[in-house]
Amino acid sequence: MKTMTYGEVLAILNDAVAERGADWVYPDQVDCDACIDQEPCDWHCSEGCRYFTYDKQPCCLVGYFIDKAIDTSQLDTNILEGEAATAVLKQLEMWDALSLDERTWEMLMIAQSYQDSYKTWGESVSLAAGATF
Repeated sequence: MKTMTYGEVLAILNDAVAERGADWVYPDQVDCDACIDQEPCDWHCSEGCRYFTYDKQPCCLVGYFIDKAIDTSQLDTNILEGEAATAVLKQLEMWDALSLDERTWEMLMIAQSYQDSYKTWGESVSLAAGATF
């Protein structure tokens, strides 16, 4: 099982912000043309937001973290879709794929929660890091 520190997880989230941009906001399902037209969507599924696109690219902060933290090439990411971030991370722990301490877990959950509230990725990570410093 891979154990990750607070600093390692925060570094991955900061890399996500650098890659997508500090002002990037996860798309709202209500305004999503693909969802409105009931077409396959890389950002949303019927139960909510996706962690990975259909071609296994990370979508959200937790998806980005999972993609960088563990080898996802052998992981059926479809079974994670629509699940709450807490359930996804618990599943990874049950599969002996990943272990996080409580503070690190909390920071990741706070960042995802802010993202899901349509804060920018920069704000989401900054607020989560400040809340768990």
